[in-house]
Amino acid sequence: MLPVDTAPRHMPRSIGVTALAAPKMRLHTACAPAVAGSVSLFYLWRRRFGVTRVLGAARVVVLLAGWGAAQWPYLIFPDLTIAAAAAPASTLSLIAATLPFGLAALVPSLWFLFAVFKGPNPQAARS
Repeated sequence: MLPVDTAPRHMPRSIGVTALAAPKMRLHTACAPAVAGSVSLFYLWRRRFGVTRVLGAARVVVLLAGWGAAQWPYLIFPDLTIAAAAAPASTLSLIAATLPFGLAALVPSLWFLFAVFKGPNPQAARS
């Protein structure tokens, strides 16, 4: 696939990762998952599973960030940009105003859920 700038006039213009992402961003998003994968294999070999889990999550985050950078400013090329897909300002302000109330209901219920099902087992203490 040729980048947009170098595609001949008779060819349909296609867009790819190389055409949209900045050169520095391409290098970082190409190298970071490879480095995280290699380091996670080392820590897996050393049986440090917690570090391996964090590095696996970091690899996914970097891959998604690279995909987003490659598509910028489009969500669906060439029809839908990020700015065009944004909700109106009135909707965003209402969401921002109601978010604390939703969190006030959600966080204590999640805490209670984990306290009940992930807490100490009373049956294990009796035996």
